Amino acid sequence: MLTTKSFFDLSNFGHQELFSQGYVWESLKNLKQYMTDFPYPKFRGAELPYGQPLPETLVYVAGELIPARKLKITFGDAAKGELAVYRGSKKIAGASIIMAGAVICGPEIALGRGVLVEAGAMLKTPTIIGDCSEVRQGAYIRGYCLTGRRCVIGHTTEVKHTIFLDDV
Repeated sequence: MLTTKSFFDLSNFGHQELFSQGYVWESLKNLKQYMTDFPYPKFRGAELPYGQPLPETLVYVAGELIPARKLKITFGDAAKGELAVYRGSKKIAGASIIMAGAVICGPEIALGRGVLVEAGAMLKTPTIIGDCSEVRQGAYIRGYCLTGRRCVIGHTTEVKHTIFLDDV
């Protein structure tokens, strides 16, 4: 039988349980239930206007949304871990950025550490974005999308009901 191990090394993938049964392609059939049961974090702090473009850039860290105007951002390559946010001279570990103009449609969004969501991107729920990933300008994530670490959802890309393994 062709198992997941016949196709992929998932030893470091954060959502291995999704691939635990049957053939590797069966995972897509299980994606909706997996994402419905996922424990999404609650955003605290700054208001997130669901379904509307963000009026200002927000930094997300440890469940809290902080207006970026209070911080310094270095926009390095997120997929290489070069995105950095500073409060004064102190780097804030694991900070993610949701740029002004991005649209978040619902609360079932999980952002990993060091994620960049660019202006003009639209994320519908449920969506899980792994650590050090980028959602580029104009990307349209239509829901039931799960990405691993160091992924890039490209400029004006439309995706739905997808699984991106690490480094896609």
